[in-house]
Amino acid sequence: MYRNGIAQLRWGLMVFGGLMLSQWCCGAATQSVNELQDHYSGSTCWDAAAKTLTFATSGTIDFDKPDFKNHYWDIPREVAMIVIDPNVTVTGAFHSYSDCTILGRDRKTSIVYGTPEQSWAEKRKIRAWEYCQFQNRGGVLTVKNLTALNPFSYFIRGWGKVCHAQNCQFIDNRGGWHNHSDGFAGGHGSTVDRCYFECGDDVIKCYFDITVTHTTIKMVQNSVPFQFGWGTYQNSKAKLSNITITGDWGRGQACPVFQWKAGADHKTVVMDGLVVDNPRASLFELLSDGELNLEIRNAQIDVRQYGTPSFPGIRTICDSTAPRNSYHCTTGTSDDGISEDR
Repeated sequence: MYRNGIAQLRWGLMVFGGLMLSQWCCGAATQSVNELQDHYSGSTCWDAAAKTLTFATSGTIDFDKPDFKNHYWDIPREVAMIVIDPNVTVTGAFHSYSDCTILGRDRKTSIVYGTPEQSWAEKRKIRAWEYCQFQNRGGVLTVKNLTALNPFSYFIRGWGKVCHAQNCQFIDNRGGWHNHSDGFAGGHGSTVDRCYFECGDDVIKCYFDITVTHTTIKMVQNSVPFQFGWGTYQNSKAKLSNITITGDWGRGQACPVFQWKAGADHKTVVMDGLVVDNPRASLFELLSDGELNLEIRNAQIDVRQYGTPSFPGIRTICDSTAPRNSYHCTTGTSDDGISEDR
């Protein structure tokens, strides 16, 4: 009897622990599929066997959560895929704790929406990086074939975590300052492919080893296409290819394409295929204590000025280290892929 009682107790604790674990990941409570369905104003469909939740009609996520997090679904482990149907706008945000794919059925009409309010996080005096539209806190997060529009703060972030953005549009069309609508910040091994960014802050954060391909960036108010850091993080390498940068604005007087505000890291950039057409832009604004080694081949660059004339490391563009505001070279080695735009 004693042994049977102990076994039953152990079994009960294991079941209870498993249930608790499904609702508590990485130190944060998650909300179950049933809870999400109860707090979403539109309709959804849950396929437990496929671990897939589909948003079938437009609506708003609205949990009873403190600290302005009512629109954020902390996704439980039993959800491996989230699908947004065509012509569906989900007002909300998604924070993952295990491998998860968020897939739109139509790049332009499957929409994850934030808020029309400018400076949303700034006005509430909260840390913007905790309120991302897509936040990876564990596993691999993949966002595919959708539009993210006017986020509460960052679009995609996974500090030290792997994030993939594929065939997406990330657009902040509110204008104004302090929207904190940073585009992409992923850990080592993260990728961006065939995306379009129109962000009112740092677009691609080159803080870890990342790869960006076939991507278009429009420089709008306060936009910086490539940001190397606001502090010291770790040495990193960015592999970039077939990047198109357009627009007629940017950040400050310099409107830099590559900016480094602070830090003492060593950064490496290898770039094959870059088009920059912004009459107000500078190529570089480098204000840190770090070192930048950069090589760009297959370039069509026309900007207002080169920018920071000297900085530790070697910057080679079209086989030249001379600072210029225009570079044109084609070696024929660049991938034939085409950058995606709107």
